[in-house]
Amino acid sequence: MSFSDANNGWIVPEGESASLLHTADGGRTWQQINARIQTPSPKPKPTIGLQVGNIAPDFTLTDLHGKRVSLHDYRGKPTMLNFWYPSCTDCQAEIPTMQQYYASAPAMSKHFVILAVNTLGGDDEQTVQNFVQQNHLTYPIVMDEQQRVGTLYHVRETPTSYFLDPEGIIQSVLFGPVGKSNLQRVLADPKSANRTTQGR
Repeated sequence: MSFSDANNGWIVPEGESASLLHTADGGRTWQQINARIQTPSPKPKPTIGLQVGNIAPDFTLTDLHGKRVSLHDYRGKPTMLNFWYPSCTDCQAEIPTMQQYYASAPAMSKHFVILAVNTLGGDDEQTVQNFVQQNHLTYPIVMDEQQRVGTLYHVRETPTSYFLDPEGIIQSVLFGPVGKSNLQRVLADPKSANRTTQGR
């Protein structure tokens, strides 16, 4: 689209701005201002990494039923990625709260999921199976027997939890056992927990 003055023949190209001036003899003319209208730059896409705002690195492991499970399977759902092992005392402390919230109506309404990665502790699959049955856990658990994913995520202590939004972007990282208040905040709005913090 261009702007023109039929009396004086001025044409202002599209994308430029102009101002209307009145001449001393009552005529009109356009003064072109050499300033292009700036289009906002597109927002850069998140990069893969371990910081808040990064896309969480993808991986594939096997669950307790022998099924291969990938992190990207949970795209479209807010996800708690939890690194743990059964003989970890702090892991044992947080699990009842995690299971309670995983099965709660608010979590189900938001399609909130937990993907637990058994790593670091050296507990074998049978030990994990027994623990799951004794504690009636219903969220998915995968085995990181070679500690490949624990290494990928630089896990140095357990439990460690990454909270991801439905696009797989890290919203918060929590070291130590998760508390009720943490899960309530994440369930209400994943971005409101936009920080790295200690548990409880």
